[in-house]
Amino acid sequence: MYPAPFALERFFARHEFSARYLLSASDCQGPGMAGLVAGADPDLRRRWETLTLGYTESQGLPELREAIAATYGGPGGAGAGAAAPGGNAGPSGGAAAGTAGPPTADQVLTAAPEELIFLAMHALLSPGDHVVCTFPGYQSLYELARSIGCEVDLWEPVETVGAGAVDAAGGAPGPGEAPSAVQGGAQRGGGAAGAPGWRFDPAHLEALLRPTTKLVVWNFPHNPTGALPAAADFARMVGAVARSGAWLFSDEMYRLLEPDAESRLPAAVDLYERALSLSGMSKAYGLAGLRIGWVATRDAALLERMKALKDYTTICSAGPSEVLALMALRSPEPILAANRARIARNAGIAGEFFERHRDTFRWVPPQAGTVCFPRLLDDGPGGQPEAADDRAAGRAGGAEAFCAAVLEGTGALLLPSTVYGYGDSLFRLGLGREDLAAGLAALDQFLSSR
Repeated sequence: MYPAPFALERFFARHEFSARYLLSASDCQGPGMAGLVAGADPDLRRRWETLTLGYTESQGLPELREAIAATYGGPGGAGAGAAAPGGNAGPSGGAAAGTAGPPTADQVLTAAPEELIFLAMHALLSPGDHVVCTFPGYQSLYELARSIGCEVDLWEPVETVGAGAVDAAGGAPGPGEAPSAVQGGAQRGGGAAGAPGWRFDPAHLEALLRPTTKLVVWNFPHNPTGALPAAADFARMVGAVARSGAWLFSDEMYRLLEPDAESRLPAAVDLYERALSLSGMSKAYGLAGLRIGWVATRDAALLERMKALKDYTTICSAGPSEVLALMALRSPEPILAANRARIARNAGIAGEFFERHRDTFRWVPPQAGTVCFPRLLDDGPGGQPEAADDRAAGRAGGAEAFCAAVLEGTGALLLPSTVYGYGDSLFRLGLGREDLAAGLAALDQFLSSR
């Protein structure tokens, strides 16, 4: 069965390269190629200058895989949060893999991140398998499982605002909620129960798991909400998956974009022997055009199945992309520090914008990563959100109509929650690009003129 059309990618195919301000981007604005090459060490510059354009190794350039493997097992890696409440014994008696050290280069497969999702799902799943996946999110994380014939349960977050919670796609706020409770420019890490923000409840995951669950898929830091579990929540999540014996596919594309190292979660591959950690150059490094990502897993048989499937997709990566990715990974901190600083600066700008328009929007700053998920309020007293069924029924003033009007009136592209199939009350805003301030200024003028 063919997967359903990828709504988000079709949306961006129509608008991404014609919009004046890309306010919905999920990546960071990374370095240009000239700067990347100029900052490389002499060995890599020589390699670049003498590079030939033939086939490359299917698993990936060995030196690149070595640099990737070195990103695991450090601070926020194997040593952080490995113990789960109640134990985390897996199907072979011990899920924690941290004591084995970080994954090796031989336990890494490189390809485009989207391709790796495709390879992993087809290597792991069969018709009738049960899958649990965070939602809303990147569509291929759950849609590919559906297309294979799996039963997919969606694990949705709760948005906590002040003293109350908003249910998933747009239910009513709790008693006594004040919109100002979530205004401000600070980016926070580690969402805990009761704190303002989006939270994926470990108890909900535990309720969704079955003895027969084949795969759990999650994405943290989360796109589009900006949610980042607290360390205790995350340990409980890993423990629950391990006790079930399921595989864990951990989308970590926004990892390393936490506001501080203390809130960074360990990579799943550093904690659990049946985990796959997905990452790449697109988001944290701002080098999406390289189309270089990777999966790290300790399971040799699974990795072999993925490598065999890759023979039917791209076979190998482009040599220039591999070398440019290696340049970034050998000198990562200037790139990452610049991107984190831009996100923090833009979060402050966004906080000021949403404070000015608190009767129109409710905004919870992201706990980590590049994106957030503001809520469009109606025009009624107190700015209360419309009920989800009102949005679904196409009530005028929904997020989809609002985003379309903004695009037409300003050239600024926002991503409505309808693209995620998640009601019509929210939209995604990206904080990783330099033109955020200019785009929000145009949006300011648009709102003032209405």
